[in-house]
Amino acid sequence: MTEKPSTRVDRAILRLKNHPILSAAILIGVIIVALGAVAGGLTDLFGLREILLRPTSSKGTSITLTLPSGLTFKQAVVLLADDAMVSVTFHTSCPQALLEANVRPGRMRATTTTALLENLRYRIPRSTPGLTYNVQIGDNGGLYEITCID
Repeated sequence: MTEKPSTRVDRAILRLKNHPILSAAILIGVIIVALGAVAGGLTDLFGLREILLRPTSSKGTSITLTLPSGLTFKQAVVLLADDAMVSVTFHTSCPQALLEANVRPGRMRATTTTALLENLRYRIPRSTPGLTYNVQIGDNGGLYEITCID
């Protein structure tokens, strides 16, 4: 006759011996937890967390600007430039009709200041002369020049 286990630990060990699948599942769980702890510790130790979590592209980043009603193209460009803390100039090729054209109000979003400036053309009536323009960034990045093509 076998002795009955006297403590809870002895009873738990006896049950694990009688259920090998349960024992294997618990062992695998313990191994996974241990590996996770080691991997987390090594990541923190070598400073890999910042490298692994650093965004690899600017896909999630964007600039948003809300244009109030009653703005002209020139005023909208200056508002955007002020918001981005940059300066902007208009080339003499830009007709006065473009600079004074009303811009449709609302929110705009783009990944860069240049893209916002370029997308302003879609908020101006199509019949406006000089609607085709380029945005060029100066050498230091703090100056944008708008050059009209038409």
